Amino acid sequence: MPFTWNGCGTRFYGQRNTAEDGSYITTLWVSLVWVPLLPLASYRIQPTGEGFNALVYRSDGYKVRKVPLCWTQVRNVYLAASPILIGVLFLNLADAKGWFKSGDSPSKAARAEYQAASALPTPPEDVVLSKKDSADACGSVLQLGTDAFPKLDIHTRLSSMISDAFTDKELSEEESAKDLEQDLFHSYSLGYTTWEDSNGETRTKLAKGIKDEFWTETFKLKSEDRPAFYAYQGKYDRLTLTAFDMGRHDARTSPCPF
Repeated sequence: MPFTWNGCGTRFYGQRNTAEDGSYITTLWVSLVWVPLLPLASYRIQPTGEGFNALVYRSDGYKVRKVPLCWTQVRNVYLAASPILIGVLFLNLADAKGWFKSGDSPSKAARAEYQAASALPTPPEDVVLSKKDSADACGSVLQLGTDAFPKLDIHTRLSSMISDAFTDKELSEEESAKDLEQDLFHSYSLGYTTWEDSNGETRTKLAKGIKDEFWTETFKLKSEDRPAFYAYQGKYDRLTLTAFDMGRHDARTSPCPF
């Protein structure tokens, strides 16, 4: 039967067709802060006076018998409650508009700003290997170990990518160049070790993960913190895919000579 907590829960609203024994028809509603929202069923009830009442809690006792939903009563309750609902919506309309304008929700402008900053590279034209070259390379691609680093000049190339993309201020406020180079090397390694992926599934998943991570972090930030985040993260995401493409290209063109 009806139960509310701070005006939220279920309540009886309306009183029609009162009988000699004091019973009447009423309708059980889902309520929010004492405002009826959704009719559940109609009953002929006779209050027993049993129950418990407090400031924020209310429970009443009734003898009840379910009857068909009384649509006339539902209509009248909605008519009575409509001014309250309209007033609540009117008072909160400005707050709702401010919420969207403040950037607390990712907007089209936010998406455009990030896309302009990231400019994620399109997949480069693939290095086509003949069947013979592919067979020779398979299983003999230069391992990313001590010998590979100087041969492929990985450190210099990744370090150059970072210095060209980020300012000294960005590196001091966000991540150090060493940390960035380590992150890019992970992406480079992924591209290098999946060089046989001919349909680009690995790259597609990486690009999707980058976008998903961006929007996850965006939701955590205040609107005033987002411009700097967009600028930095856009460059970071672009270099992540660039490093992946570099690694894949190196693997397909640098099979182990030994």
